[in-house]
Amino acid sequence: MAYPSNRPDEDVQFLIDECLTPDLVDKATEHGYFGIHVGLAGLRGTPDDLVCTAAVESKRILVTNNGKDFRRLYRRFRSHPGLVILLPSVRWTEQIALFEKVIRFIEMEHSIVDRVVQIRRDGHITVQPWTNETPNQP
Repeated sequence: MAYPSNRPDEDVQFLIDECLTPDLVDKATEHGYFGIHVGLAGLRGTPDDLVCTAAVESKRILVTNNGKDFRRLYRRFRSHPGLVILLPSVRWTEQIALFEKVIRFIEMEHSIVDRVVQIRRDGHITVQPWTNETPNQP
């Protein structure tokens, strides 16, 4: 559980894409954050453009492994609460471990608003400030 002094300044909430395990919601809760999987949010099978719109409008950080599509879709927003990309597709146990590292990163940074956070299988995190011209990456 995160200590209050380490918590981000704003209320962090996550929307977990359907390509990832719903168990990531439990990991968010374990750290004191709200998370919801697209399946429980009534978005299962919804086109990606509507999923990202739902995330941005509800002020939730979208967590996905579909970096290619969501980087492109997020270009239409002037601002967003953050985008987390877990790369590459990995088993659910690895997804949970990587997501926990991202949560700890967000706690240290205090915010990922208007930033894209990408974590690789080896745990290496890269962060890009958001611009509408962010280059396509995996």
